[in-house]
Amino acid sequence: MTSRTRKRPSSARRNIQIETFSPFVSGGRLRLVQSQLHNRSTDDADAILCISGIDSRYNEGTTELFNYLLFGFFELRKKELEKSGFEEEIIDDIIILIKRNEVHVYCNPINYHYLLPYVSHWRNIRFHCMTDSEYEDEEAAEEFKIHSFVAMVTNCRKIGIPYSTSGSVHSFDKMVVEKWPIIQAYALDEYTG
Repeated sequence: MTSRTRKRPSSARRNIQIETFSPFVSGGRLRLVQSQLHNRSTDDADAILCISGIDSRYNEGTTELFNYLLFGFFELRKKELEKSGFEEEIIDDIIILIKRNEVHVYCNPINYHYLLPYVSHWRNIRFHCMTDSEYEDEEAAEEFKIHSFVAMVTNCRKIGIPYSTSGSVHSFDKMVVEKWPIIQAYALDEYTG
C-alpha cells in the first residue's frame, strides 16, 4: 500500500462546476431519496445504505446513487482523483447512511476534503472521520471504520441498499451483500456484541 501521507489535492470547491451543482438541488436530491423512507409501514426500510468501493465490491447500484447525490463525483472527478497519488481504495472509502431525518457519512481525512463541498449543506449530517494523524495507523483506521459503521446502523431494523442500476436490473441476492467486507466485519462478535 502506498503512503497515506502524500500531498493532499486541492479543495473540491473550486472544481465543482456551478452549472452542474447547487446546494439547493443537492438538498432536493437528498430529500427525494429520504422521501422513500417516509412511509412508516412495518415493511419499509428505516435507512438507505450506500457503500462505495471495495467495501461493496464496487456495486453498481451504490455507485449510481453516489453519483446521483454527489453530481457524478466518481465519474467527473476521476482523472483528478487518480492524479492525487492515493490508491483507489482510499479515495472511494465512503459510506453514507440516509435516514428519514438525518444522514451519517463515514469518510477518511483524505476524501473528506473532496466530499465536504458536496454534502456540507445537508441537514442533520453526522460525520464519522478520523484526523490525519489517527489515520496513519492502518489497523486503527479499519477499526474506526467498522465501529463507525456499527454506530451508523444502530437502531435500524431494516436497511435498504441500492443494489442494481436503472439500466441493468439484477435480482437481489442477499448472499452477495453478505460477502461485502464491511458487512462481514459487522457480523464479527467483537463489533456487534
